[in-house]
Amino acid sequence: MFINYKKMTEVSTAPQSTQPTESTQPDLSQQFTDLCQQLSQLTLINRELITNVRNVHKSYRRQRQQISRNKRAKKTNTKIHLPMDVSSKLAKFLKLKEPSISKQDAMKQISTYVKDNKLQIETDKRRFIPNGRLMKLFGLKGDKPKMTFVEINKYISQHFI
Repeated sequence: MFINYKKMTEVSTAPQSTQPTESTQPDLSQQFTDLCQQLSQLTLINRELITNVRNVHKSYRRQRQQISRNKRAKKTNTKIHLPMDVSSKLAKFLKLKEPSISKQDAMKQISTYVKDNKLQIETDKRRFIPNGRLMKLFGLKGDKPKMTFVEINKYISQHFI
């Protein structure tokens, strides 16, 4: 405490109370409400941005895949697609008028022969058991092995000249 000599009154230097008054409470409440609204708006904007980034990433991947598919054009002039001369054995088996056929077509005709003659194994359609004509064509002797359609190429390769 100190004394003011001009007025000769006592003036208190004690700190004034900092308790909120009625006039400041609505301001704090309003500020808190405003902050909550801003946060919810930021959350919505964040979700929207994440969705947009994902969509752009999906589009990018699709375009990249499309470009890579276009670059990988199918080759039609490879050895398997070109007609080649074949042995008389294979020509006779396939009943060819000319002794030339592509490997791809020969494999298709042999696969059709296997299916038409019901040589496929019932429980596993990818495999078949060759009959006597196929065994002779493939040059196999002894027991009849279970074969896959992919193996046809291995056994007919010897007939292409």
